[in-house]
Amino acid sequence: MSSSVLKFTLLVLLLSLFEVGLVIAVFFMPDPIIDISELAYTHLSNTNVTHPVTALLVNYRSYDTLLGMAVLLLALLGVWTVYHTTVPQQETHFHPDSPLMQPLPRWILAILVLTVGYVLWAGVYTPGGAFIQVGAVLAGTGALFKLSPFMLPQPKAGFLLRLALSGGLLVFVSIALALMVEGHHLLKYPPKWANELILLIEISLIVSVGLTLVMLFIATPGVSWNKRLSKKL
Repeated sequence: MSSSVLKFTLLVLLLSLFEVGLVIAVFFMPDPIIDISELAYTHLSNTNVTHPVTALLVNYRSYDTLLGMAVLLLALLGVWTVYHTTVPQQETHFHPDSPLMQPLPRWILAILVLTVGYVLWAGVYTPGGAFIQVGAVLAGTGALFKLSPFMLPQPKAGFLLRLALSGGLLVFVSIALALMVEGHHLLKYPPKWANELILLIEISLIVSVGLTLVMLFIATPGVSWNKRLSKKL
């Protein structure tokens, strides 16, 4: 048996044991002592939002959201690393004069402004945390433009793009550190400024999540706007 086959067999065995352990842990997991949903509703008035899911994302378990943004950024850095180690493939685009690309971007850009504003406002009162849905909407729009020749891939990301991609994480961490300097616990928002700070974090996360998902779809470090074709919009 060759060394590569032996290594692969050992890896499969280790992963199988790990999966069996997870299954056993799930089946023998004890019943929860505390009703989490009841606890979330009990302290909802202290979060400055009116829906427990939104409070869960940006207040109760803001550590998870913060680390999730860090993981998303690391995933993008991984894609950029792979890009620099592979040969770029031929791009496929819709023709700019096609019926799909002529009226559709104009309508989407108009609807996008209304959608972003509404979902951001509704995220305070409905489940989900607005930055997730709006980020996905922005990413879908970016994916559409990627299929057109309006967006051109570039081998290097500019400063503004890097700042926008990392802005959500930077704002999140900056607010956390600033609150600690003021004597508060990490990511524990003072009641007087809680609503404003959460809104600022959500807006910054919207931009970062949307752009990160778009760049993951584009799979290149940078992107530029085709100014000649953009006049047709």
